[in-house]
Amino acid sequence: MRIYAHRGASGEFTEGSEAAYLAAVEQGADGFECDVRLTKDKQIICYHDSNAKRLSKLDFKVADKDYAELRQSINPFRLDQLLDLAILNQKDLLIESKHPVPSGGEIEKQIHKLLATKMKQIEKSGIQVFYMDTLTESGVRVREYQHLEIDQINRFTDSKVARCAVWMQFTHPLATGSKGLIS
Repeated sequence: MRIYAHRGASGEFTEGSEAAYLAAVEQGADGFECDVRLTKDKQIICYHDSNAKRLSKLDFKVADKDYAELRQSINPFRLDQLLDLAILNQKDLLIESKHPVPSGGEIEKQIHKLLATKMKQIEKSGIQVFYMDTLTESGVRVREYQHLEIDQINRFTDSKVARCAVWMQFTHPLATGSKGLIS
């Protein structure tokens, strides 16, 4: 069984923050889960909600701000930073993009571009990186960047481990993906 830190150690730190992911390393998580959004200047950040209000009490859409503006207000952790942390600490990574978004499919292009530039480091570290998006009505498309079969993913939530079963069929790296079910 593998333990994946859901948005980092989000029960103790702001979800998706650098502090949450560093705590997940300290707590011994096998991997990280993150939700990603695209900023106005096409930076991929680890942020679940389309609006900043729930986590920061500031009322604005994340997609309407440049990364520099967001850094001053909510200080989001970028996906490239999380990927570097995962590689350095040999932690698997599950990435999920959120839709609908104003940029359409641009986030997928940016994620693929980032993962392609880091492919040698990912392979050398031995970690598994998975990408999911919710673009299909009939399920979740899963893209795999290295082969791994997972029966269960556990998440750190509110300092307790919550279980969720995951059934996925994986395809060749950088393929268009296959449908799976998350429950």
